[in-house]
Order: sequence, then structure tokens, then C-alpha cells
Amino acid sequence: MRGIPDVDVPPEDTARVFAAVEAISAGGAPRSHEDAMSRLAPENQRWRQGEIEEVLSHIKNDTLGPEQELPAGFKAIPLAWVYRYKEATDRYKARIILKGYLQRFGDYNETFAPVARSDSVRIAVAIAVARGWNVLVLDVATAYLAAEVDAEVYVTVPPGFSTEPLGAAAATTNFKKHKAAQRFRRGVRRLKKAIPGVKQGAYLWNVKAHAELLRAGFVRVADDHCLYYHGTLRAIVVLWVDDLLIVYPKEAQSGLEDAVVQLQVGAAAAFTGGRLVVVVKLKCTTSLG
Repeated sequence: MRGIPDVDVPPEDTARVFAAVEAISAGGAPRSHEDAMSRLAPENQRWRQGEIEEVLSHIKNDTLGPEQELPAGFKAIPLAWVYRYKEATDRYKARIILKGYLQRFGDYNETFAPVARSDSVRIAVAIAVARGWNVLVLDVATAYLAAEVDAEVYVTVPPGFSTEPLGAAAATTNFKKHKAAQRFRRGVRRLKKAIPGVKQGAYLWNVKAHAELLRAGFVRVADDHCLYYHGTLRAIVVLWVDDLLIVYPKEAQSGLEDAVVQLQVGAAAAFTGGRLVVVVKLKCTTSLG
């Protein structure tokens, strides 16, 4: 090859490089549905289970409309699989995303979504420390699925749930779940919810979260559109994409729980309470009791 010097590489170095490349290739996440299903058991079974769980989540959230013909003047955008192994929980996660880079203006309008200022996060944590208030970190799972798409977008369903059998994954997969997921067949469908990859997804989720926070009695601070305050409960909420940092006095616990139910906006929420370590994405850390 041109531009590459002709030098002798020691055999042991060559073997070491090939071993490293092979280890990385073997341990990496699959790049496609076919790649995931071609892995040796039980890995392929775990990836298949992840796919089924993801599809059932979309069915539950009514993400897509019924199968239909593609209307004239529209182009269907493919959905794709993204795989990730979470070592901390030993979970094989499969997620359906939209190839948003194929969206054209008209498939989306506004895309901007604000992010909390770093000062707001620091001040909220400082208030909690100074006054001995409680801190909750709320992670809204599948948050984007809570927001409806504001444009007419058509998609094609990713492979895996049309006429394909379970194959080797049948041994460890709940058949009833797979049968339900078979309703998620390939074909053209209208996108109803803002799934990951949608250009306007962050904007739509922010609009939805803002409306629900106002409904729960919070008021947005004029200087930071991701900072909210509840006058009655004296609670502070910092909105960071799909995470909420909630600071509140201990006596407001019961009232806040009633308000937080509304904050879930139709999506599942995971809470961390009691004594915790708050780790904000700005990497500022504090321990609260």
C-alpha cells in the first residue's frame, strides 16, 4: 500500500494486535439485528429478550399507528436497532431509534430545547445542604415516548418481528411476550411519539414536561427555563433533559409525592430517596442525609 513504510513487525507484536482486535470485536455490542442473532448462545438469547422488552414498551406507549400505505409525497424513514450491554445491571438493552438524519424540514419544525444552567444546579444543591432539605433524583424512563410528534412522519419497522422465528432464543424467552410483540410487524406506519433519534424529540419532551410541571403547581423561573419553584411546598425542580433534580423540605414529603405523580407524564419513573449521593452530569457531587 502506498505511503506505508515496509518494515518488519515482530511476530509477537502482530499476534498481540490481532488478539486485541479480536477481543474488542467479540466483546462489542451488535451492530444490527442479524449480528445480534448470530451471536453464540446464551448471548443471542439475551439480546432477543432485550428486543422483545423494547417492542412491548412501544406497544404499551402506542408509539406507532396501524400499518398503512405510504401517502403520496412522503418518504418512509427506517427505524433501526441500537444495542448496549449495561455491565452494572448485567442487562442486554436493545433500543429502537429513528434515523433522524434522513428527516427533512417539514418532518420537524422547532428542535431547540433548553438545558439547566450550571449555576441553578449548584444553588439548588447548596440550598439543600444549608437548610437540611431532602434531595430526589428523578429519572424518567422512555421520557421521549411521553411526547407526541408535531409533524406527519412515516417510518418502517426494524427487522425481527415479522415472520422471523425466535430461533435459538426460544429457550429462554417468554413466548407470550413474543406473541404480543409479533403485532409489531414490518411495514409503513405513522410515527405518533417522539422516539430517540427524532430531531425534535428533546423539544417535544421539554414542552410536555413544562406543561405537566405547571399543572403540578410549579412556576418557571424567568432567568432559567429549566428551573421551577413550588411556592406552597417550597420545592425546587431542576430539569435536565429527562432527569429531574428535586430539592424540598422534609415536611413537604407527602405533598410533593402527590405532585410528582403528575410529573411522570405517562412514563415510568425511578426515584432515589433517603440518604443518597447526588451525581449531576456536571460532575458536582455531594452527600446528603
